[in-house]
Amino acid sequence: MRLAIALLVLCITAAMAGEPAKALVDPMDTGAAFRNAFGTPPTTARPSGTGTVLLTRVAVGKDAGIDWCPGGKNIPVACPVLTLTFAKQPASGPLAASVLFFDKAGTFIDGSEAAILSGAATDTTIDVTSLGAYGRLSETATHYRLRLRPLQTTSPVVLDAICAGPAK
Repeated sequence: MRLAIALLVLCITAAMAGEPAKALVDPMDTGAAFRNAFGTPPTTARPSGTGTVLLTRVAVGKDAGIDWCPGGKNIPVACPVLTLTFAKQPASGPLAASVLFFDKAGTFIDGSEAAILSGAATDTTIDVTSLGAYGRLSETATHYRLRLRPLQTTSPVVLDAICAGPAK
C-alpha cells in the first residue's frame, strides 16, 4: 500500500510539473486501493495474503462492483495506460471494466465502458485516452478511476496487480 501511495504521489507531482508521469503500481498486498463498493450486497475486495486480491460478487441479477483508486485518489490522465494482471491460480472469473472521468475539482463528468475481460491469466491493457468518453472530455477530464464489476457469482475475480502508467 505504501508503494502504491508513493507511486501515485510521483505520478501526480510529475504531471503537475510537466514531467513525464511515472507508473502507479498496486501489487495487491492489501485490498486498500479498492473503494466505493456498491450493489446489494456490494462487491468485496479481499486480500488473499499471497499478493492477490479476490473481487467477489454475491447476488445474481443485481448490479454490483467496486472502484480502484489507489490511496483513495483518482488517477491523473497523465497515467492513461491501465494494465490488469489476473492470477494464474486460482482461475479468475470474468469482469466488466469501466472508466469514470472527473474534472480538476473532482466532479464526475462521464463514464465509458472499457472492456469485458475474460479473467484469463494474461495482462490486459486499457488505454483510457482511446475511450469514446475521453475523446469528448479531453479538455476537461483531468483524472479518472477504474470501476470493476465481477460478472459471475460462482468465480471471484483474482488479480495479481493493477498498474496505471504513462503512454509509451
